[in-house]
Amino acid sequence: MLLTSWKQLDSAAQFNDASRPDLAGKERQEADFLARFLPPLLPEADIDNLLKEIITKQVTLTKGDPRKSIVIGKVFKTFYSGVDKASVDPDLVKRRAEALLAA
Repeated sequence: MLLTSWKQLDSAAQFNDASRPDLAGKERQEADFLARFLPPLLPEADIDNLLKEIITKQVTLTKGDPRKSIVIGKVFKTFYSGVDKASVDPDLVKRRAEALLAA
C-alpha cells in the first residue's frame, strides 16, 4: 500500500476513535482513490534483502576494519540510488537499516 494511503488510513482510524465516521469515510475514499494511481510500496522483505546486500558489500569494502565503520548514510545513499523513494516508506527503511546494522 502507498505511503499516502497509509497516512489517510491512519487518519481514518483516528477519526473513528474520535467518533467521526463521516470524516473517517472521507479519508478512506481518498486513500482508495490515490491507491489507483500510485505504485504500491516495496514489501518489507524486499527492503530487508536489499539492505542486507548493501550492508554485506559495505562490510566487504571496509574489510572488517573496525576503524572503518559502516555509516548508515552510505547505506541509505546506496539503497536510494537503486530504489525510487516513492516506492518505499522511508521510516520503514530507516528502522530496518538500523536494526540490521545493530544485529
